[in-house]
Amino acid sequence: MLNIRISLLLFCCLLFMASCHNDHNKPDISNSKVGIKIERFEQDLFSHTQDSAMLLLPSVLSNKYGSFWKVYVGNIMRLGNPNDANISMALSRFTADPSMNELYGDCVKKYPDLSKEEKELSTAFKYYHYYFPDKLIPKALSFVSGFSLAIASLDSTIGIGLDMYLGSDYAKYPFPEYQKKRMRQENIVPDCMYSWLSSEFEFNADKDDLLSNMIYAGKMMYLMDLVLPDTEDSLKIAYSQNQMEWCEKNEKEVWKYFINNNLLYSTDKTLFYKKYFAEAPFTSGFSQDSPSKIGVWLGWQIVRSYMNNNANVGISELINQNDAQLILKESKYKP
Repeated sequence: MLNIRISLLLFCCLLFMASCHNDHNKPDISNSKVGIKIERFEQDLFSHTQDSAMLLLPSVLSNKYGSFWKVYVGNIMRLGNPNDANISMALSRFTADPSMNELYGDCVKKYPDLSKEEKELSTAFKYYHYYFPDKLIPKALSFVSGFSLAIASLDSTIGIGLDMYLGSDYAKYPFPEYQKKRMRQENIVPDCMYSWLSSEFEFNADKDDLLSNMIYAGKMMYLMDLVLPDTEDSLKIAYSQNQMEWCEKNEKEVWKYFINNNLLYSTDKTLFYKKYFAEAPFTSGFSQDSPSKIGVWLGWQIVRSYMNNNANVGISELINQNDAQLILKESKYKP
């Protein structure tokens, strides 16, 4: 009994020290004035059902939502030219469509308000502002995409396609199971932050090989660590807990696979991006228990190791270091 008590005490102490360590590394954002309010674009769009209101709707939405209105009409839903005089007719047909009305209703039912997401995004962008004080804090809005787009990152706006987060058990999803697993409310904020970070810090490397793409993805995931310090790693990368455990258990074998097959310097992006960076049921070359995007996860571990072993390297230096081979070498990564 004494040994059990000692073990329990030791375990609690380790947890306490880990907590102190995490708190020590997190910057103080308590005085930050950054705040995110999510505008409900879909409600403004679908609530105008009368013909007289519909005629005015294009100018109303254009004035309120600016460039997003044009992207939504012209690119996301492909309803036509947003500047066309007859665009109100296209909007009328779109909002009157029974399937779109049903989808909109499901979104409103699932998300009567977005206060949880506003709070979490506000915290994330407070950290973002701390690390990048000169960067713009975007406006946020929600929309319905007709199952076509989860997150839209524009110059000054981040949009959330609510219909892509109705739950993995949503009966009307036309997607395979492995995709539906990430279509949950808890994935909204991590998806928003990854999308925004990758739009603000675009790929820029000396080479366009697999290693450079891996390191770039690892940089973005490391930034996710900074802006979402209290979020589980599994949510940041949209893995299940079993998939996270698979990666940790097989990290050495995964690394050996890339080395032994001379993959790191492959420039066949059409092949390696699909195999190691895109969503899929699992990663080709490994067991069906493996997650997809193994290149993202591996790059994440390399960049974490690089920053842990190079305390003098700042965030800006990490982002601006375009030599992926140098990062790998100085990471001392050896699973």
